[in-house]
Amino acid sequence: MSRLEYGVRYVVNSDGVPIKQKSRNKDFVIEGVACHYGQIIFHDEQFQCICATAFDVALKHEKPVQFWISHDESLHLENCKLELHSTKTELSFRLTLDDSELASHARDLVESKLYNEMSVGWNSGTSTIKEVDGRPVKFILRAVLEEISLVPTGVVKRTHAQISELKSCRSLRQDVESKKFGSDNTWAELSRKLQKWELES
Repeated sequence: MSRLEYGVRYVVNSDGVPIKQKSRNKDFVIEGVACHYGQIIFHDEQFQCICATAFDVALKHEKPVQFWISHDESLHLENCKLELHSTKTELSFRLTLDDSELASHARDLVESKLYNEMSVGWNSGTSTIKEVDGRPVKFILRAVLEEISLVPTGVVKRTHAQISELKSCRSLRQDVESKKFGSDNTWAELSRKLQKWELES
């Protein structure tokens, strides 16, 4: 029997021979916004805010970021190509699907709209505490982004994941700059508060 290809779907016929199946996921991607910077969220029993440049150093110099489902390492889509693009307002992503069962499962979750949001998993390196509207907020200044996860509901609001055909995609950077994934105005509001703190300090 020939060697089976990793990440390829097979069906065993009546003779017990695995038959390679036609790719269902070829030329499809999951893409969208994994994180909006500047949002105050409640995470790990405290208010936190991921600043715009928090992941920049790690994205350039640390190990590659992984794509999981529900922050579960056993649901790591390890053979799917993950691209990331970070701006002053958001972290966008594109995952090119392979033909594994897990990739098909992830695609089904997105297409069924059961899982259409994203969440990020990071290890905080540098942070500072500032008071915002009378409450202490931990601002994440530098952090190592470990993984991004497809989830039913994310802590950071207005993240999203969608299925797209690869032939309709330009480079991830071009699609982000064309506002393909949308954006919000929380960064502008946070920037005004940061400028105010700098003037007061």
